[in-house]
Amino acid sequence: MAVLDPASRPHPPTGFAAAARLLHPATDEHQRPSTWAQVAARTGHPLHPASTWEQAAGTVRTRRTTREDWPGGPPVNGELGETDWDALLGHLSRYSGAGATCYLAVDDTRRG
Repeated sequence: MAVLDPASRPHPPTGFAAAARLLHPATDEHQRPSTWAQVAARTGHPLHPASTWEQAAGTVRTRRTTREDWPGGPPVNGELGETDWDALLGHLSRYSGAGATCYLAVDDTRRG
């Protein structure tokens, strides 16, 4: 059994043959789904494996205000949309055989 060390987040957990991090889509200012790559390209903030939404969106917090370079909405955890779920299941089926066990976990912590 793998132990998720909170200090290691958002890095992948240990004890598994493979792990993936899913970046839930955000919405642009017209309420269309947008990938984190699209957000980062538009805001000019590069993505890296440990990127947080706040980094990609260019969020700046002060004691009194919060400003984001991204004009749209944030991602909604748990919402992937049918196309993204189909893509995820396609990837999983390629790497798992009949009778294989697949674990799914949701990290609901927020980082900035």
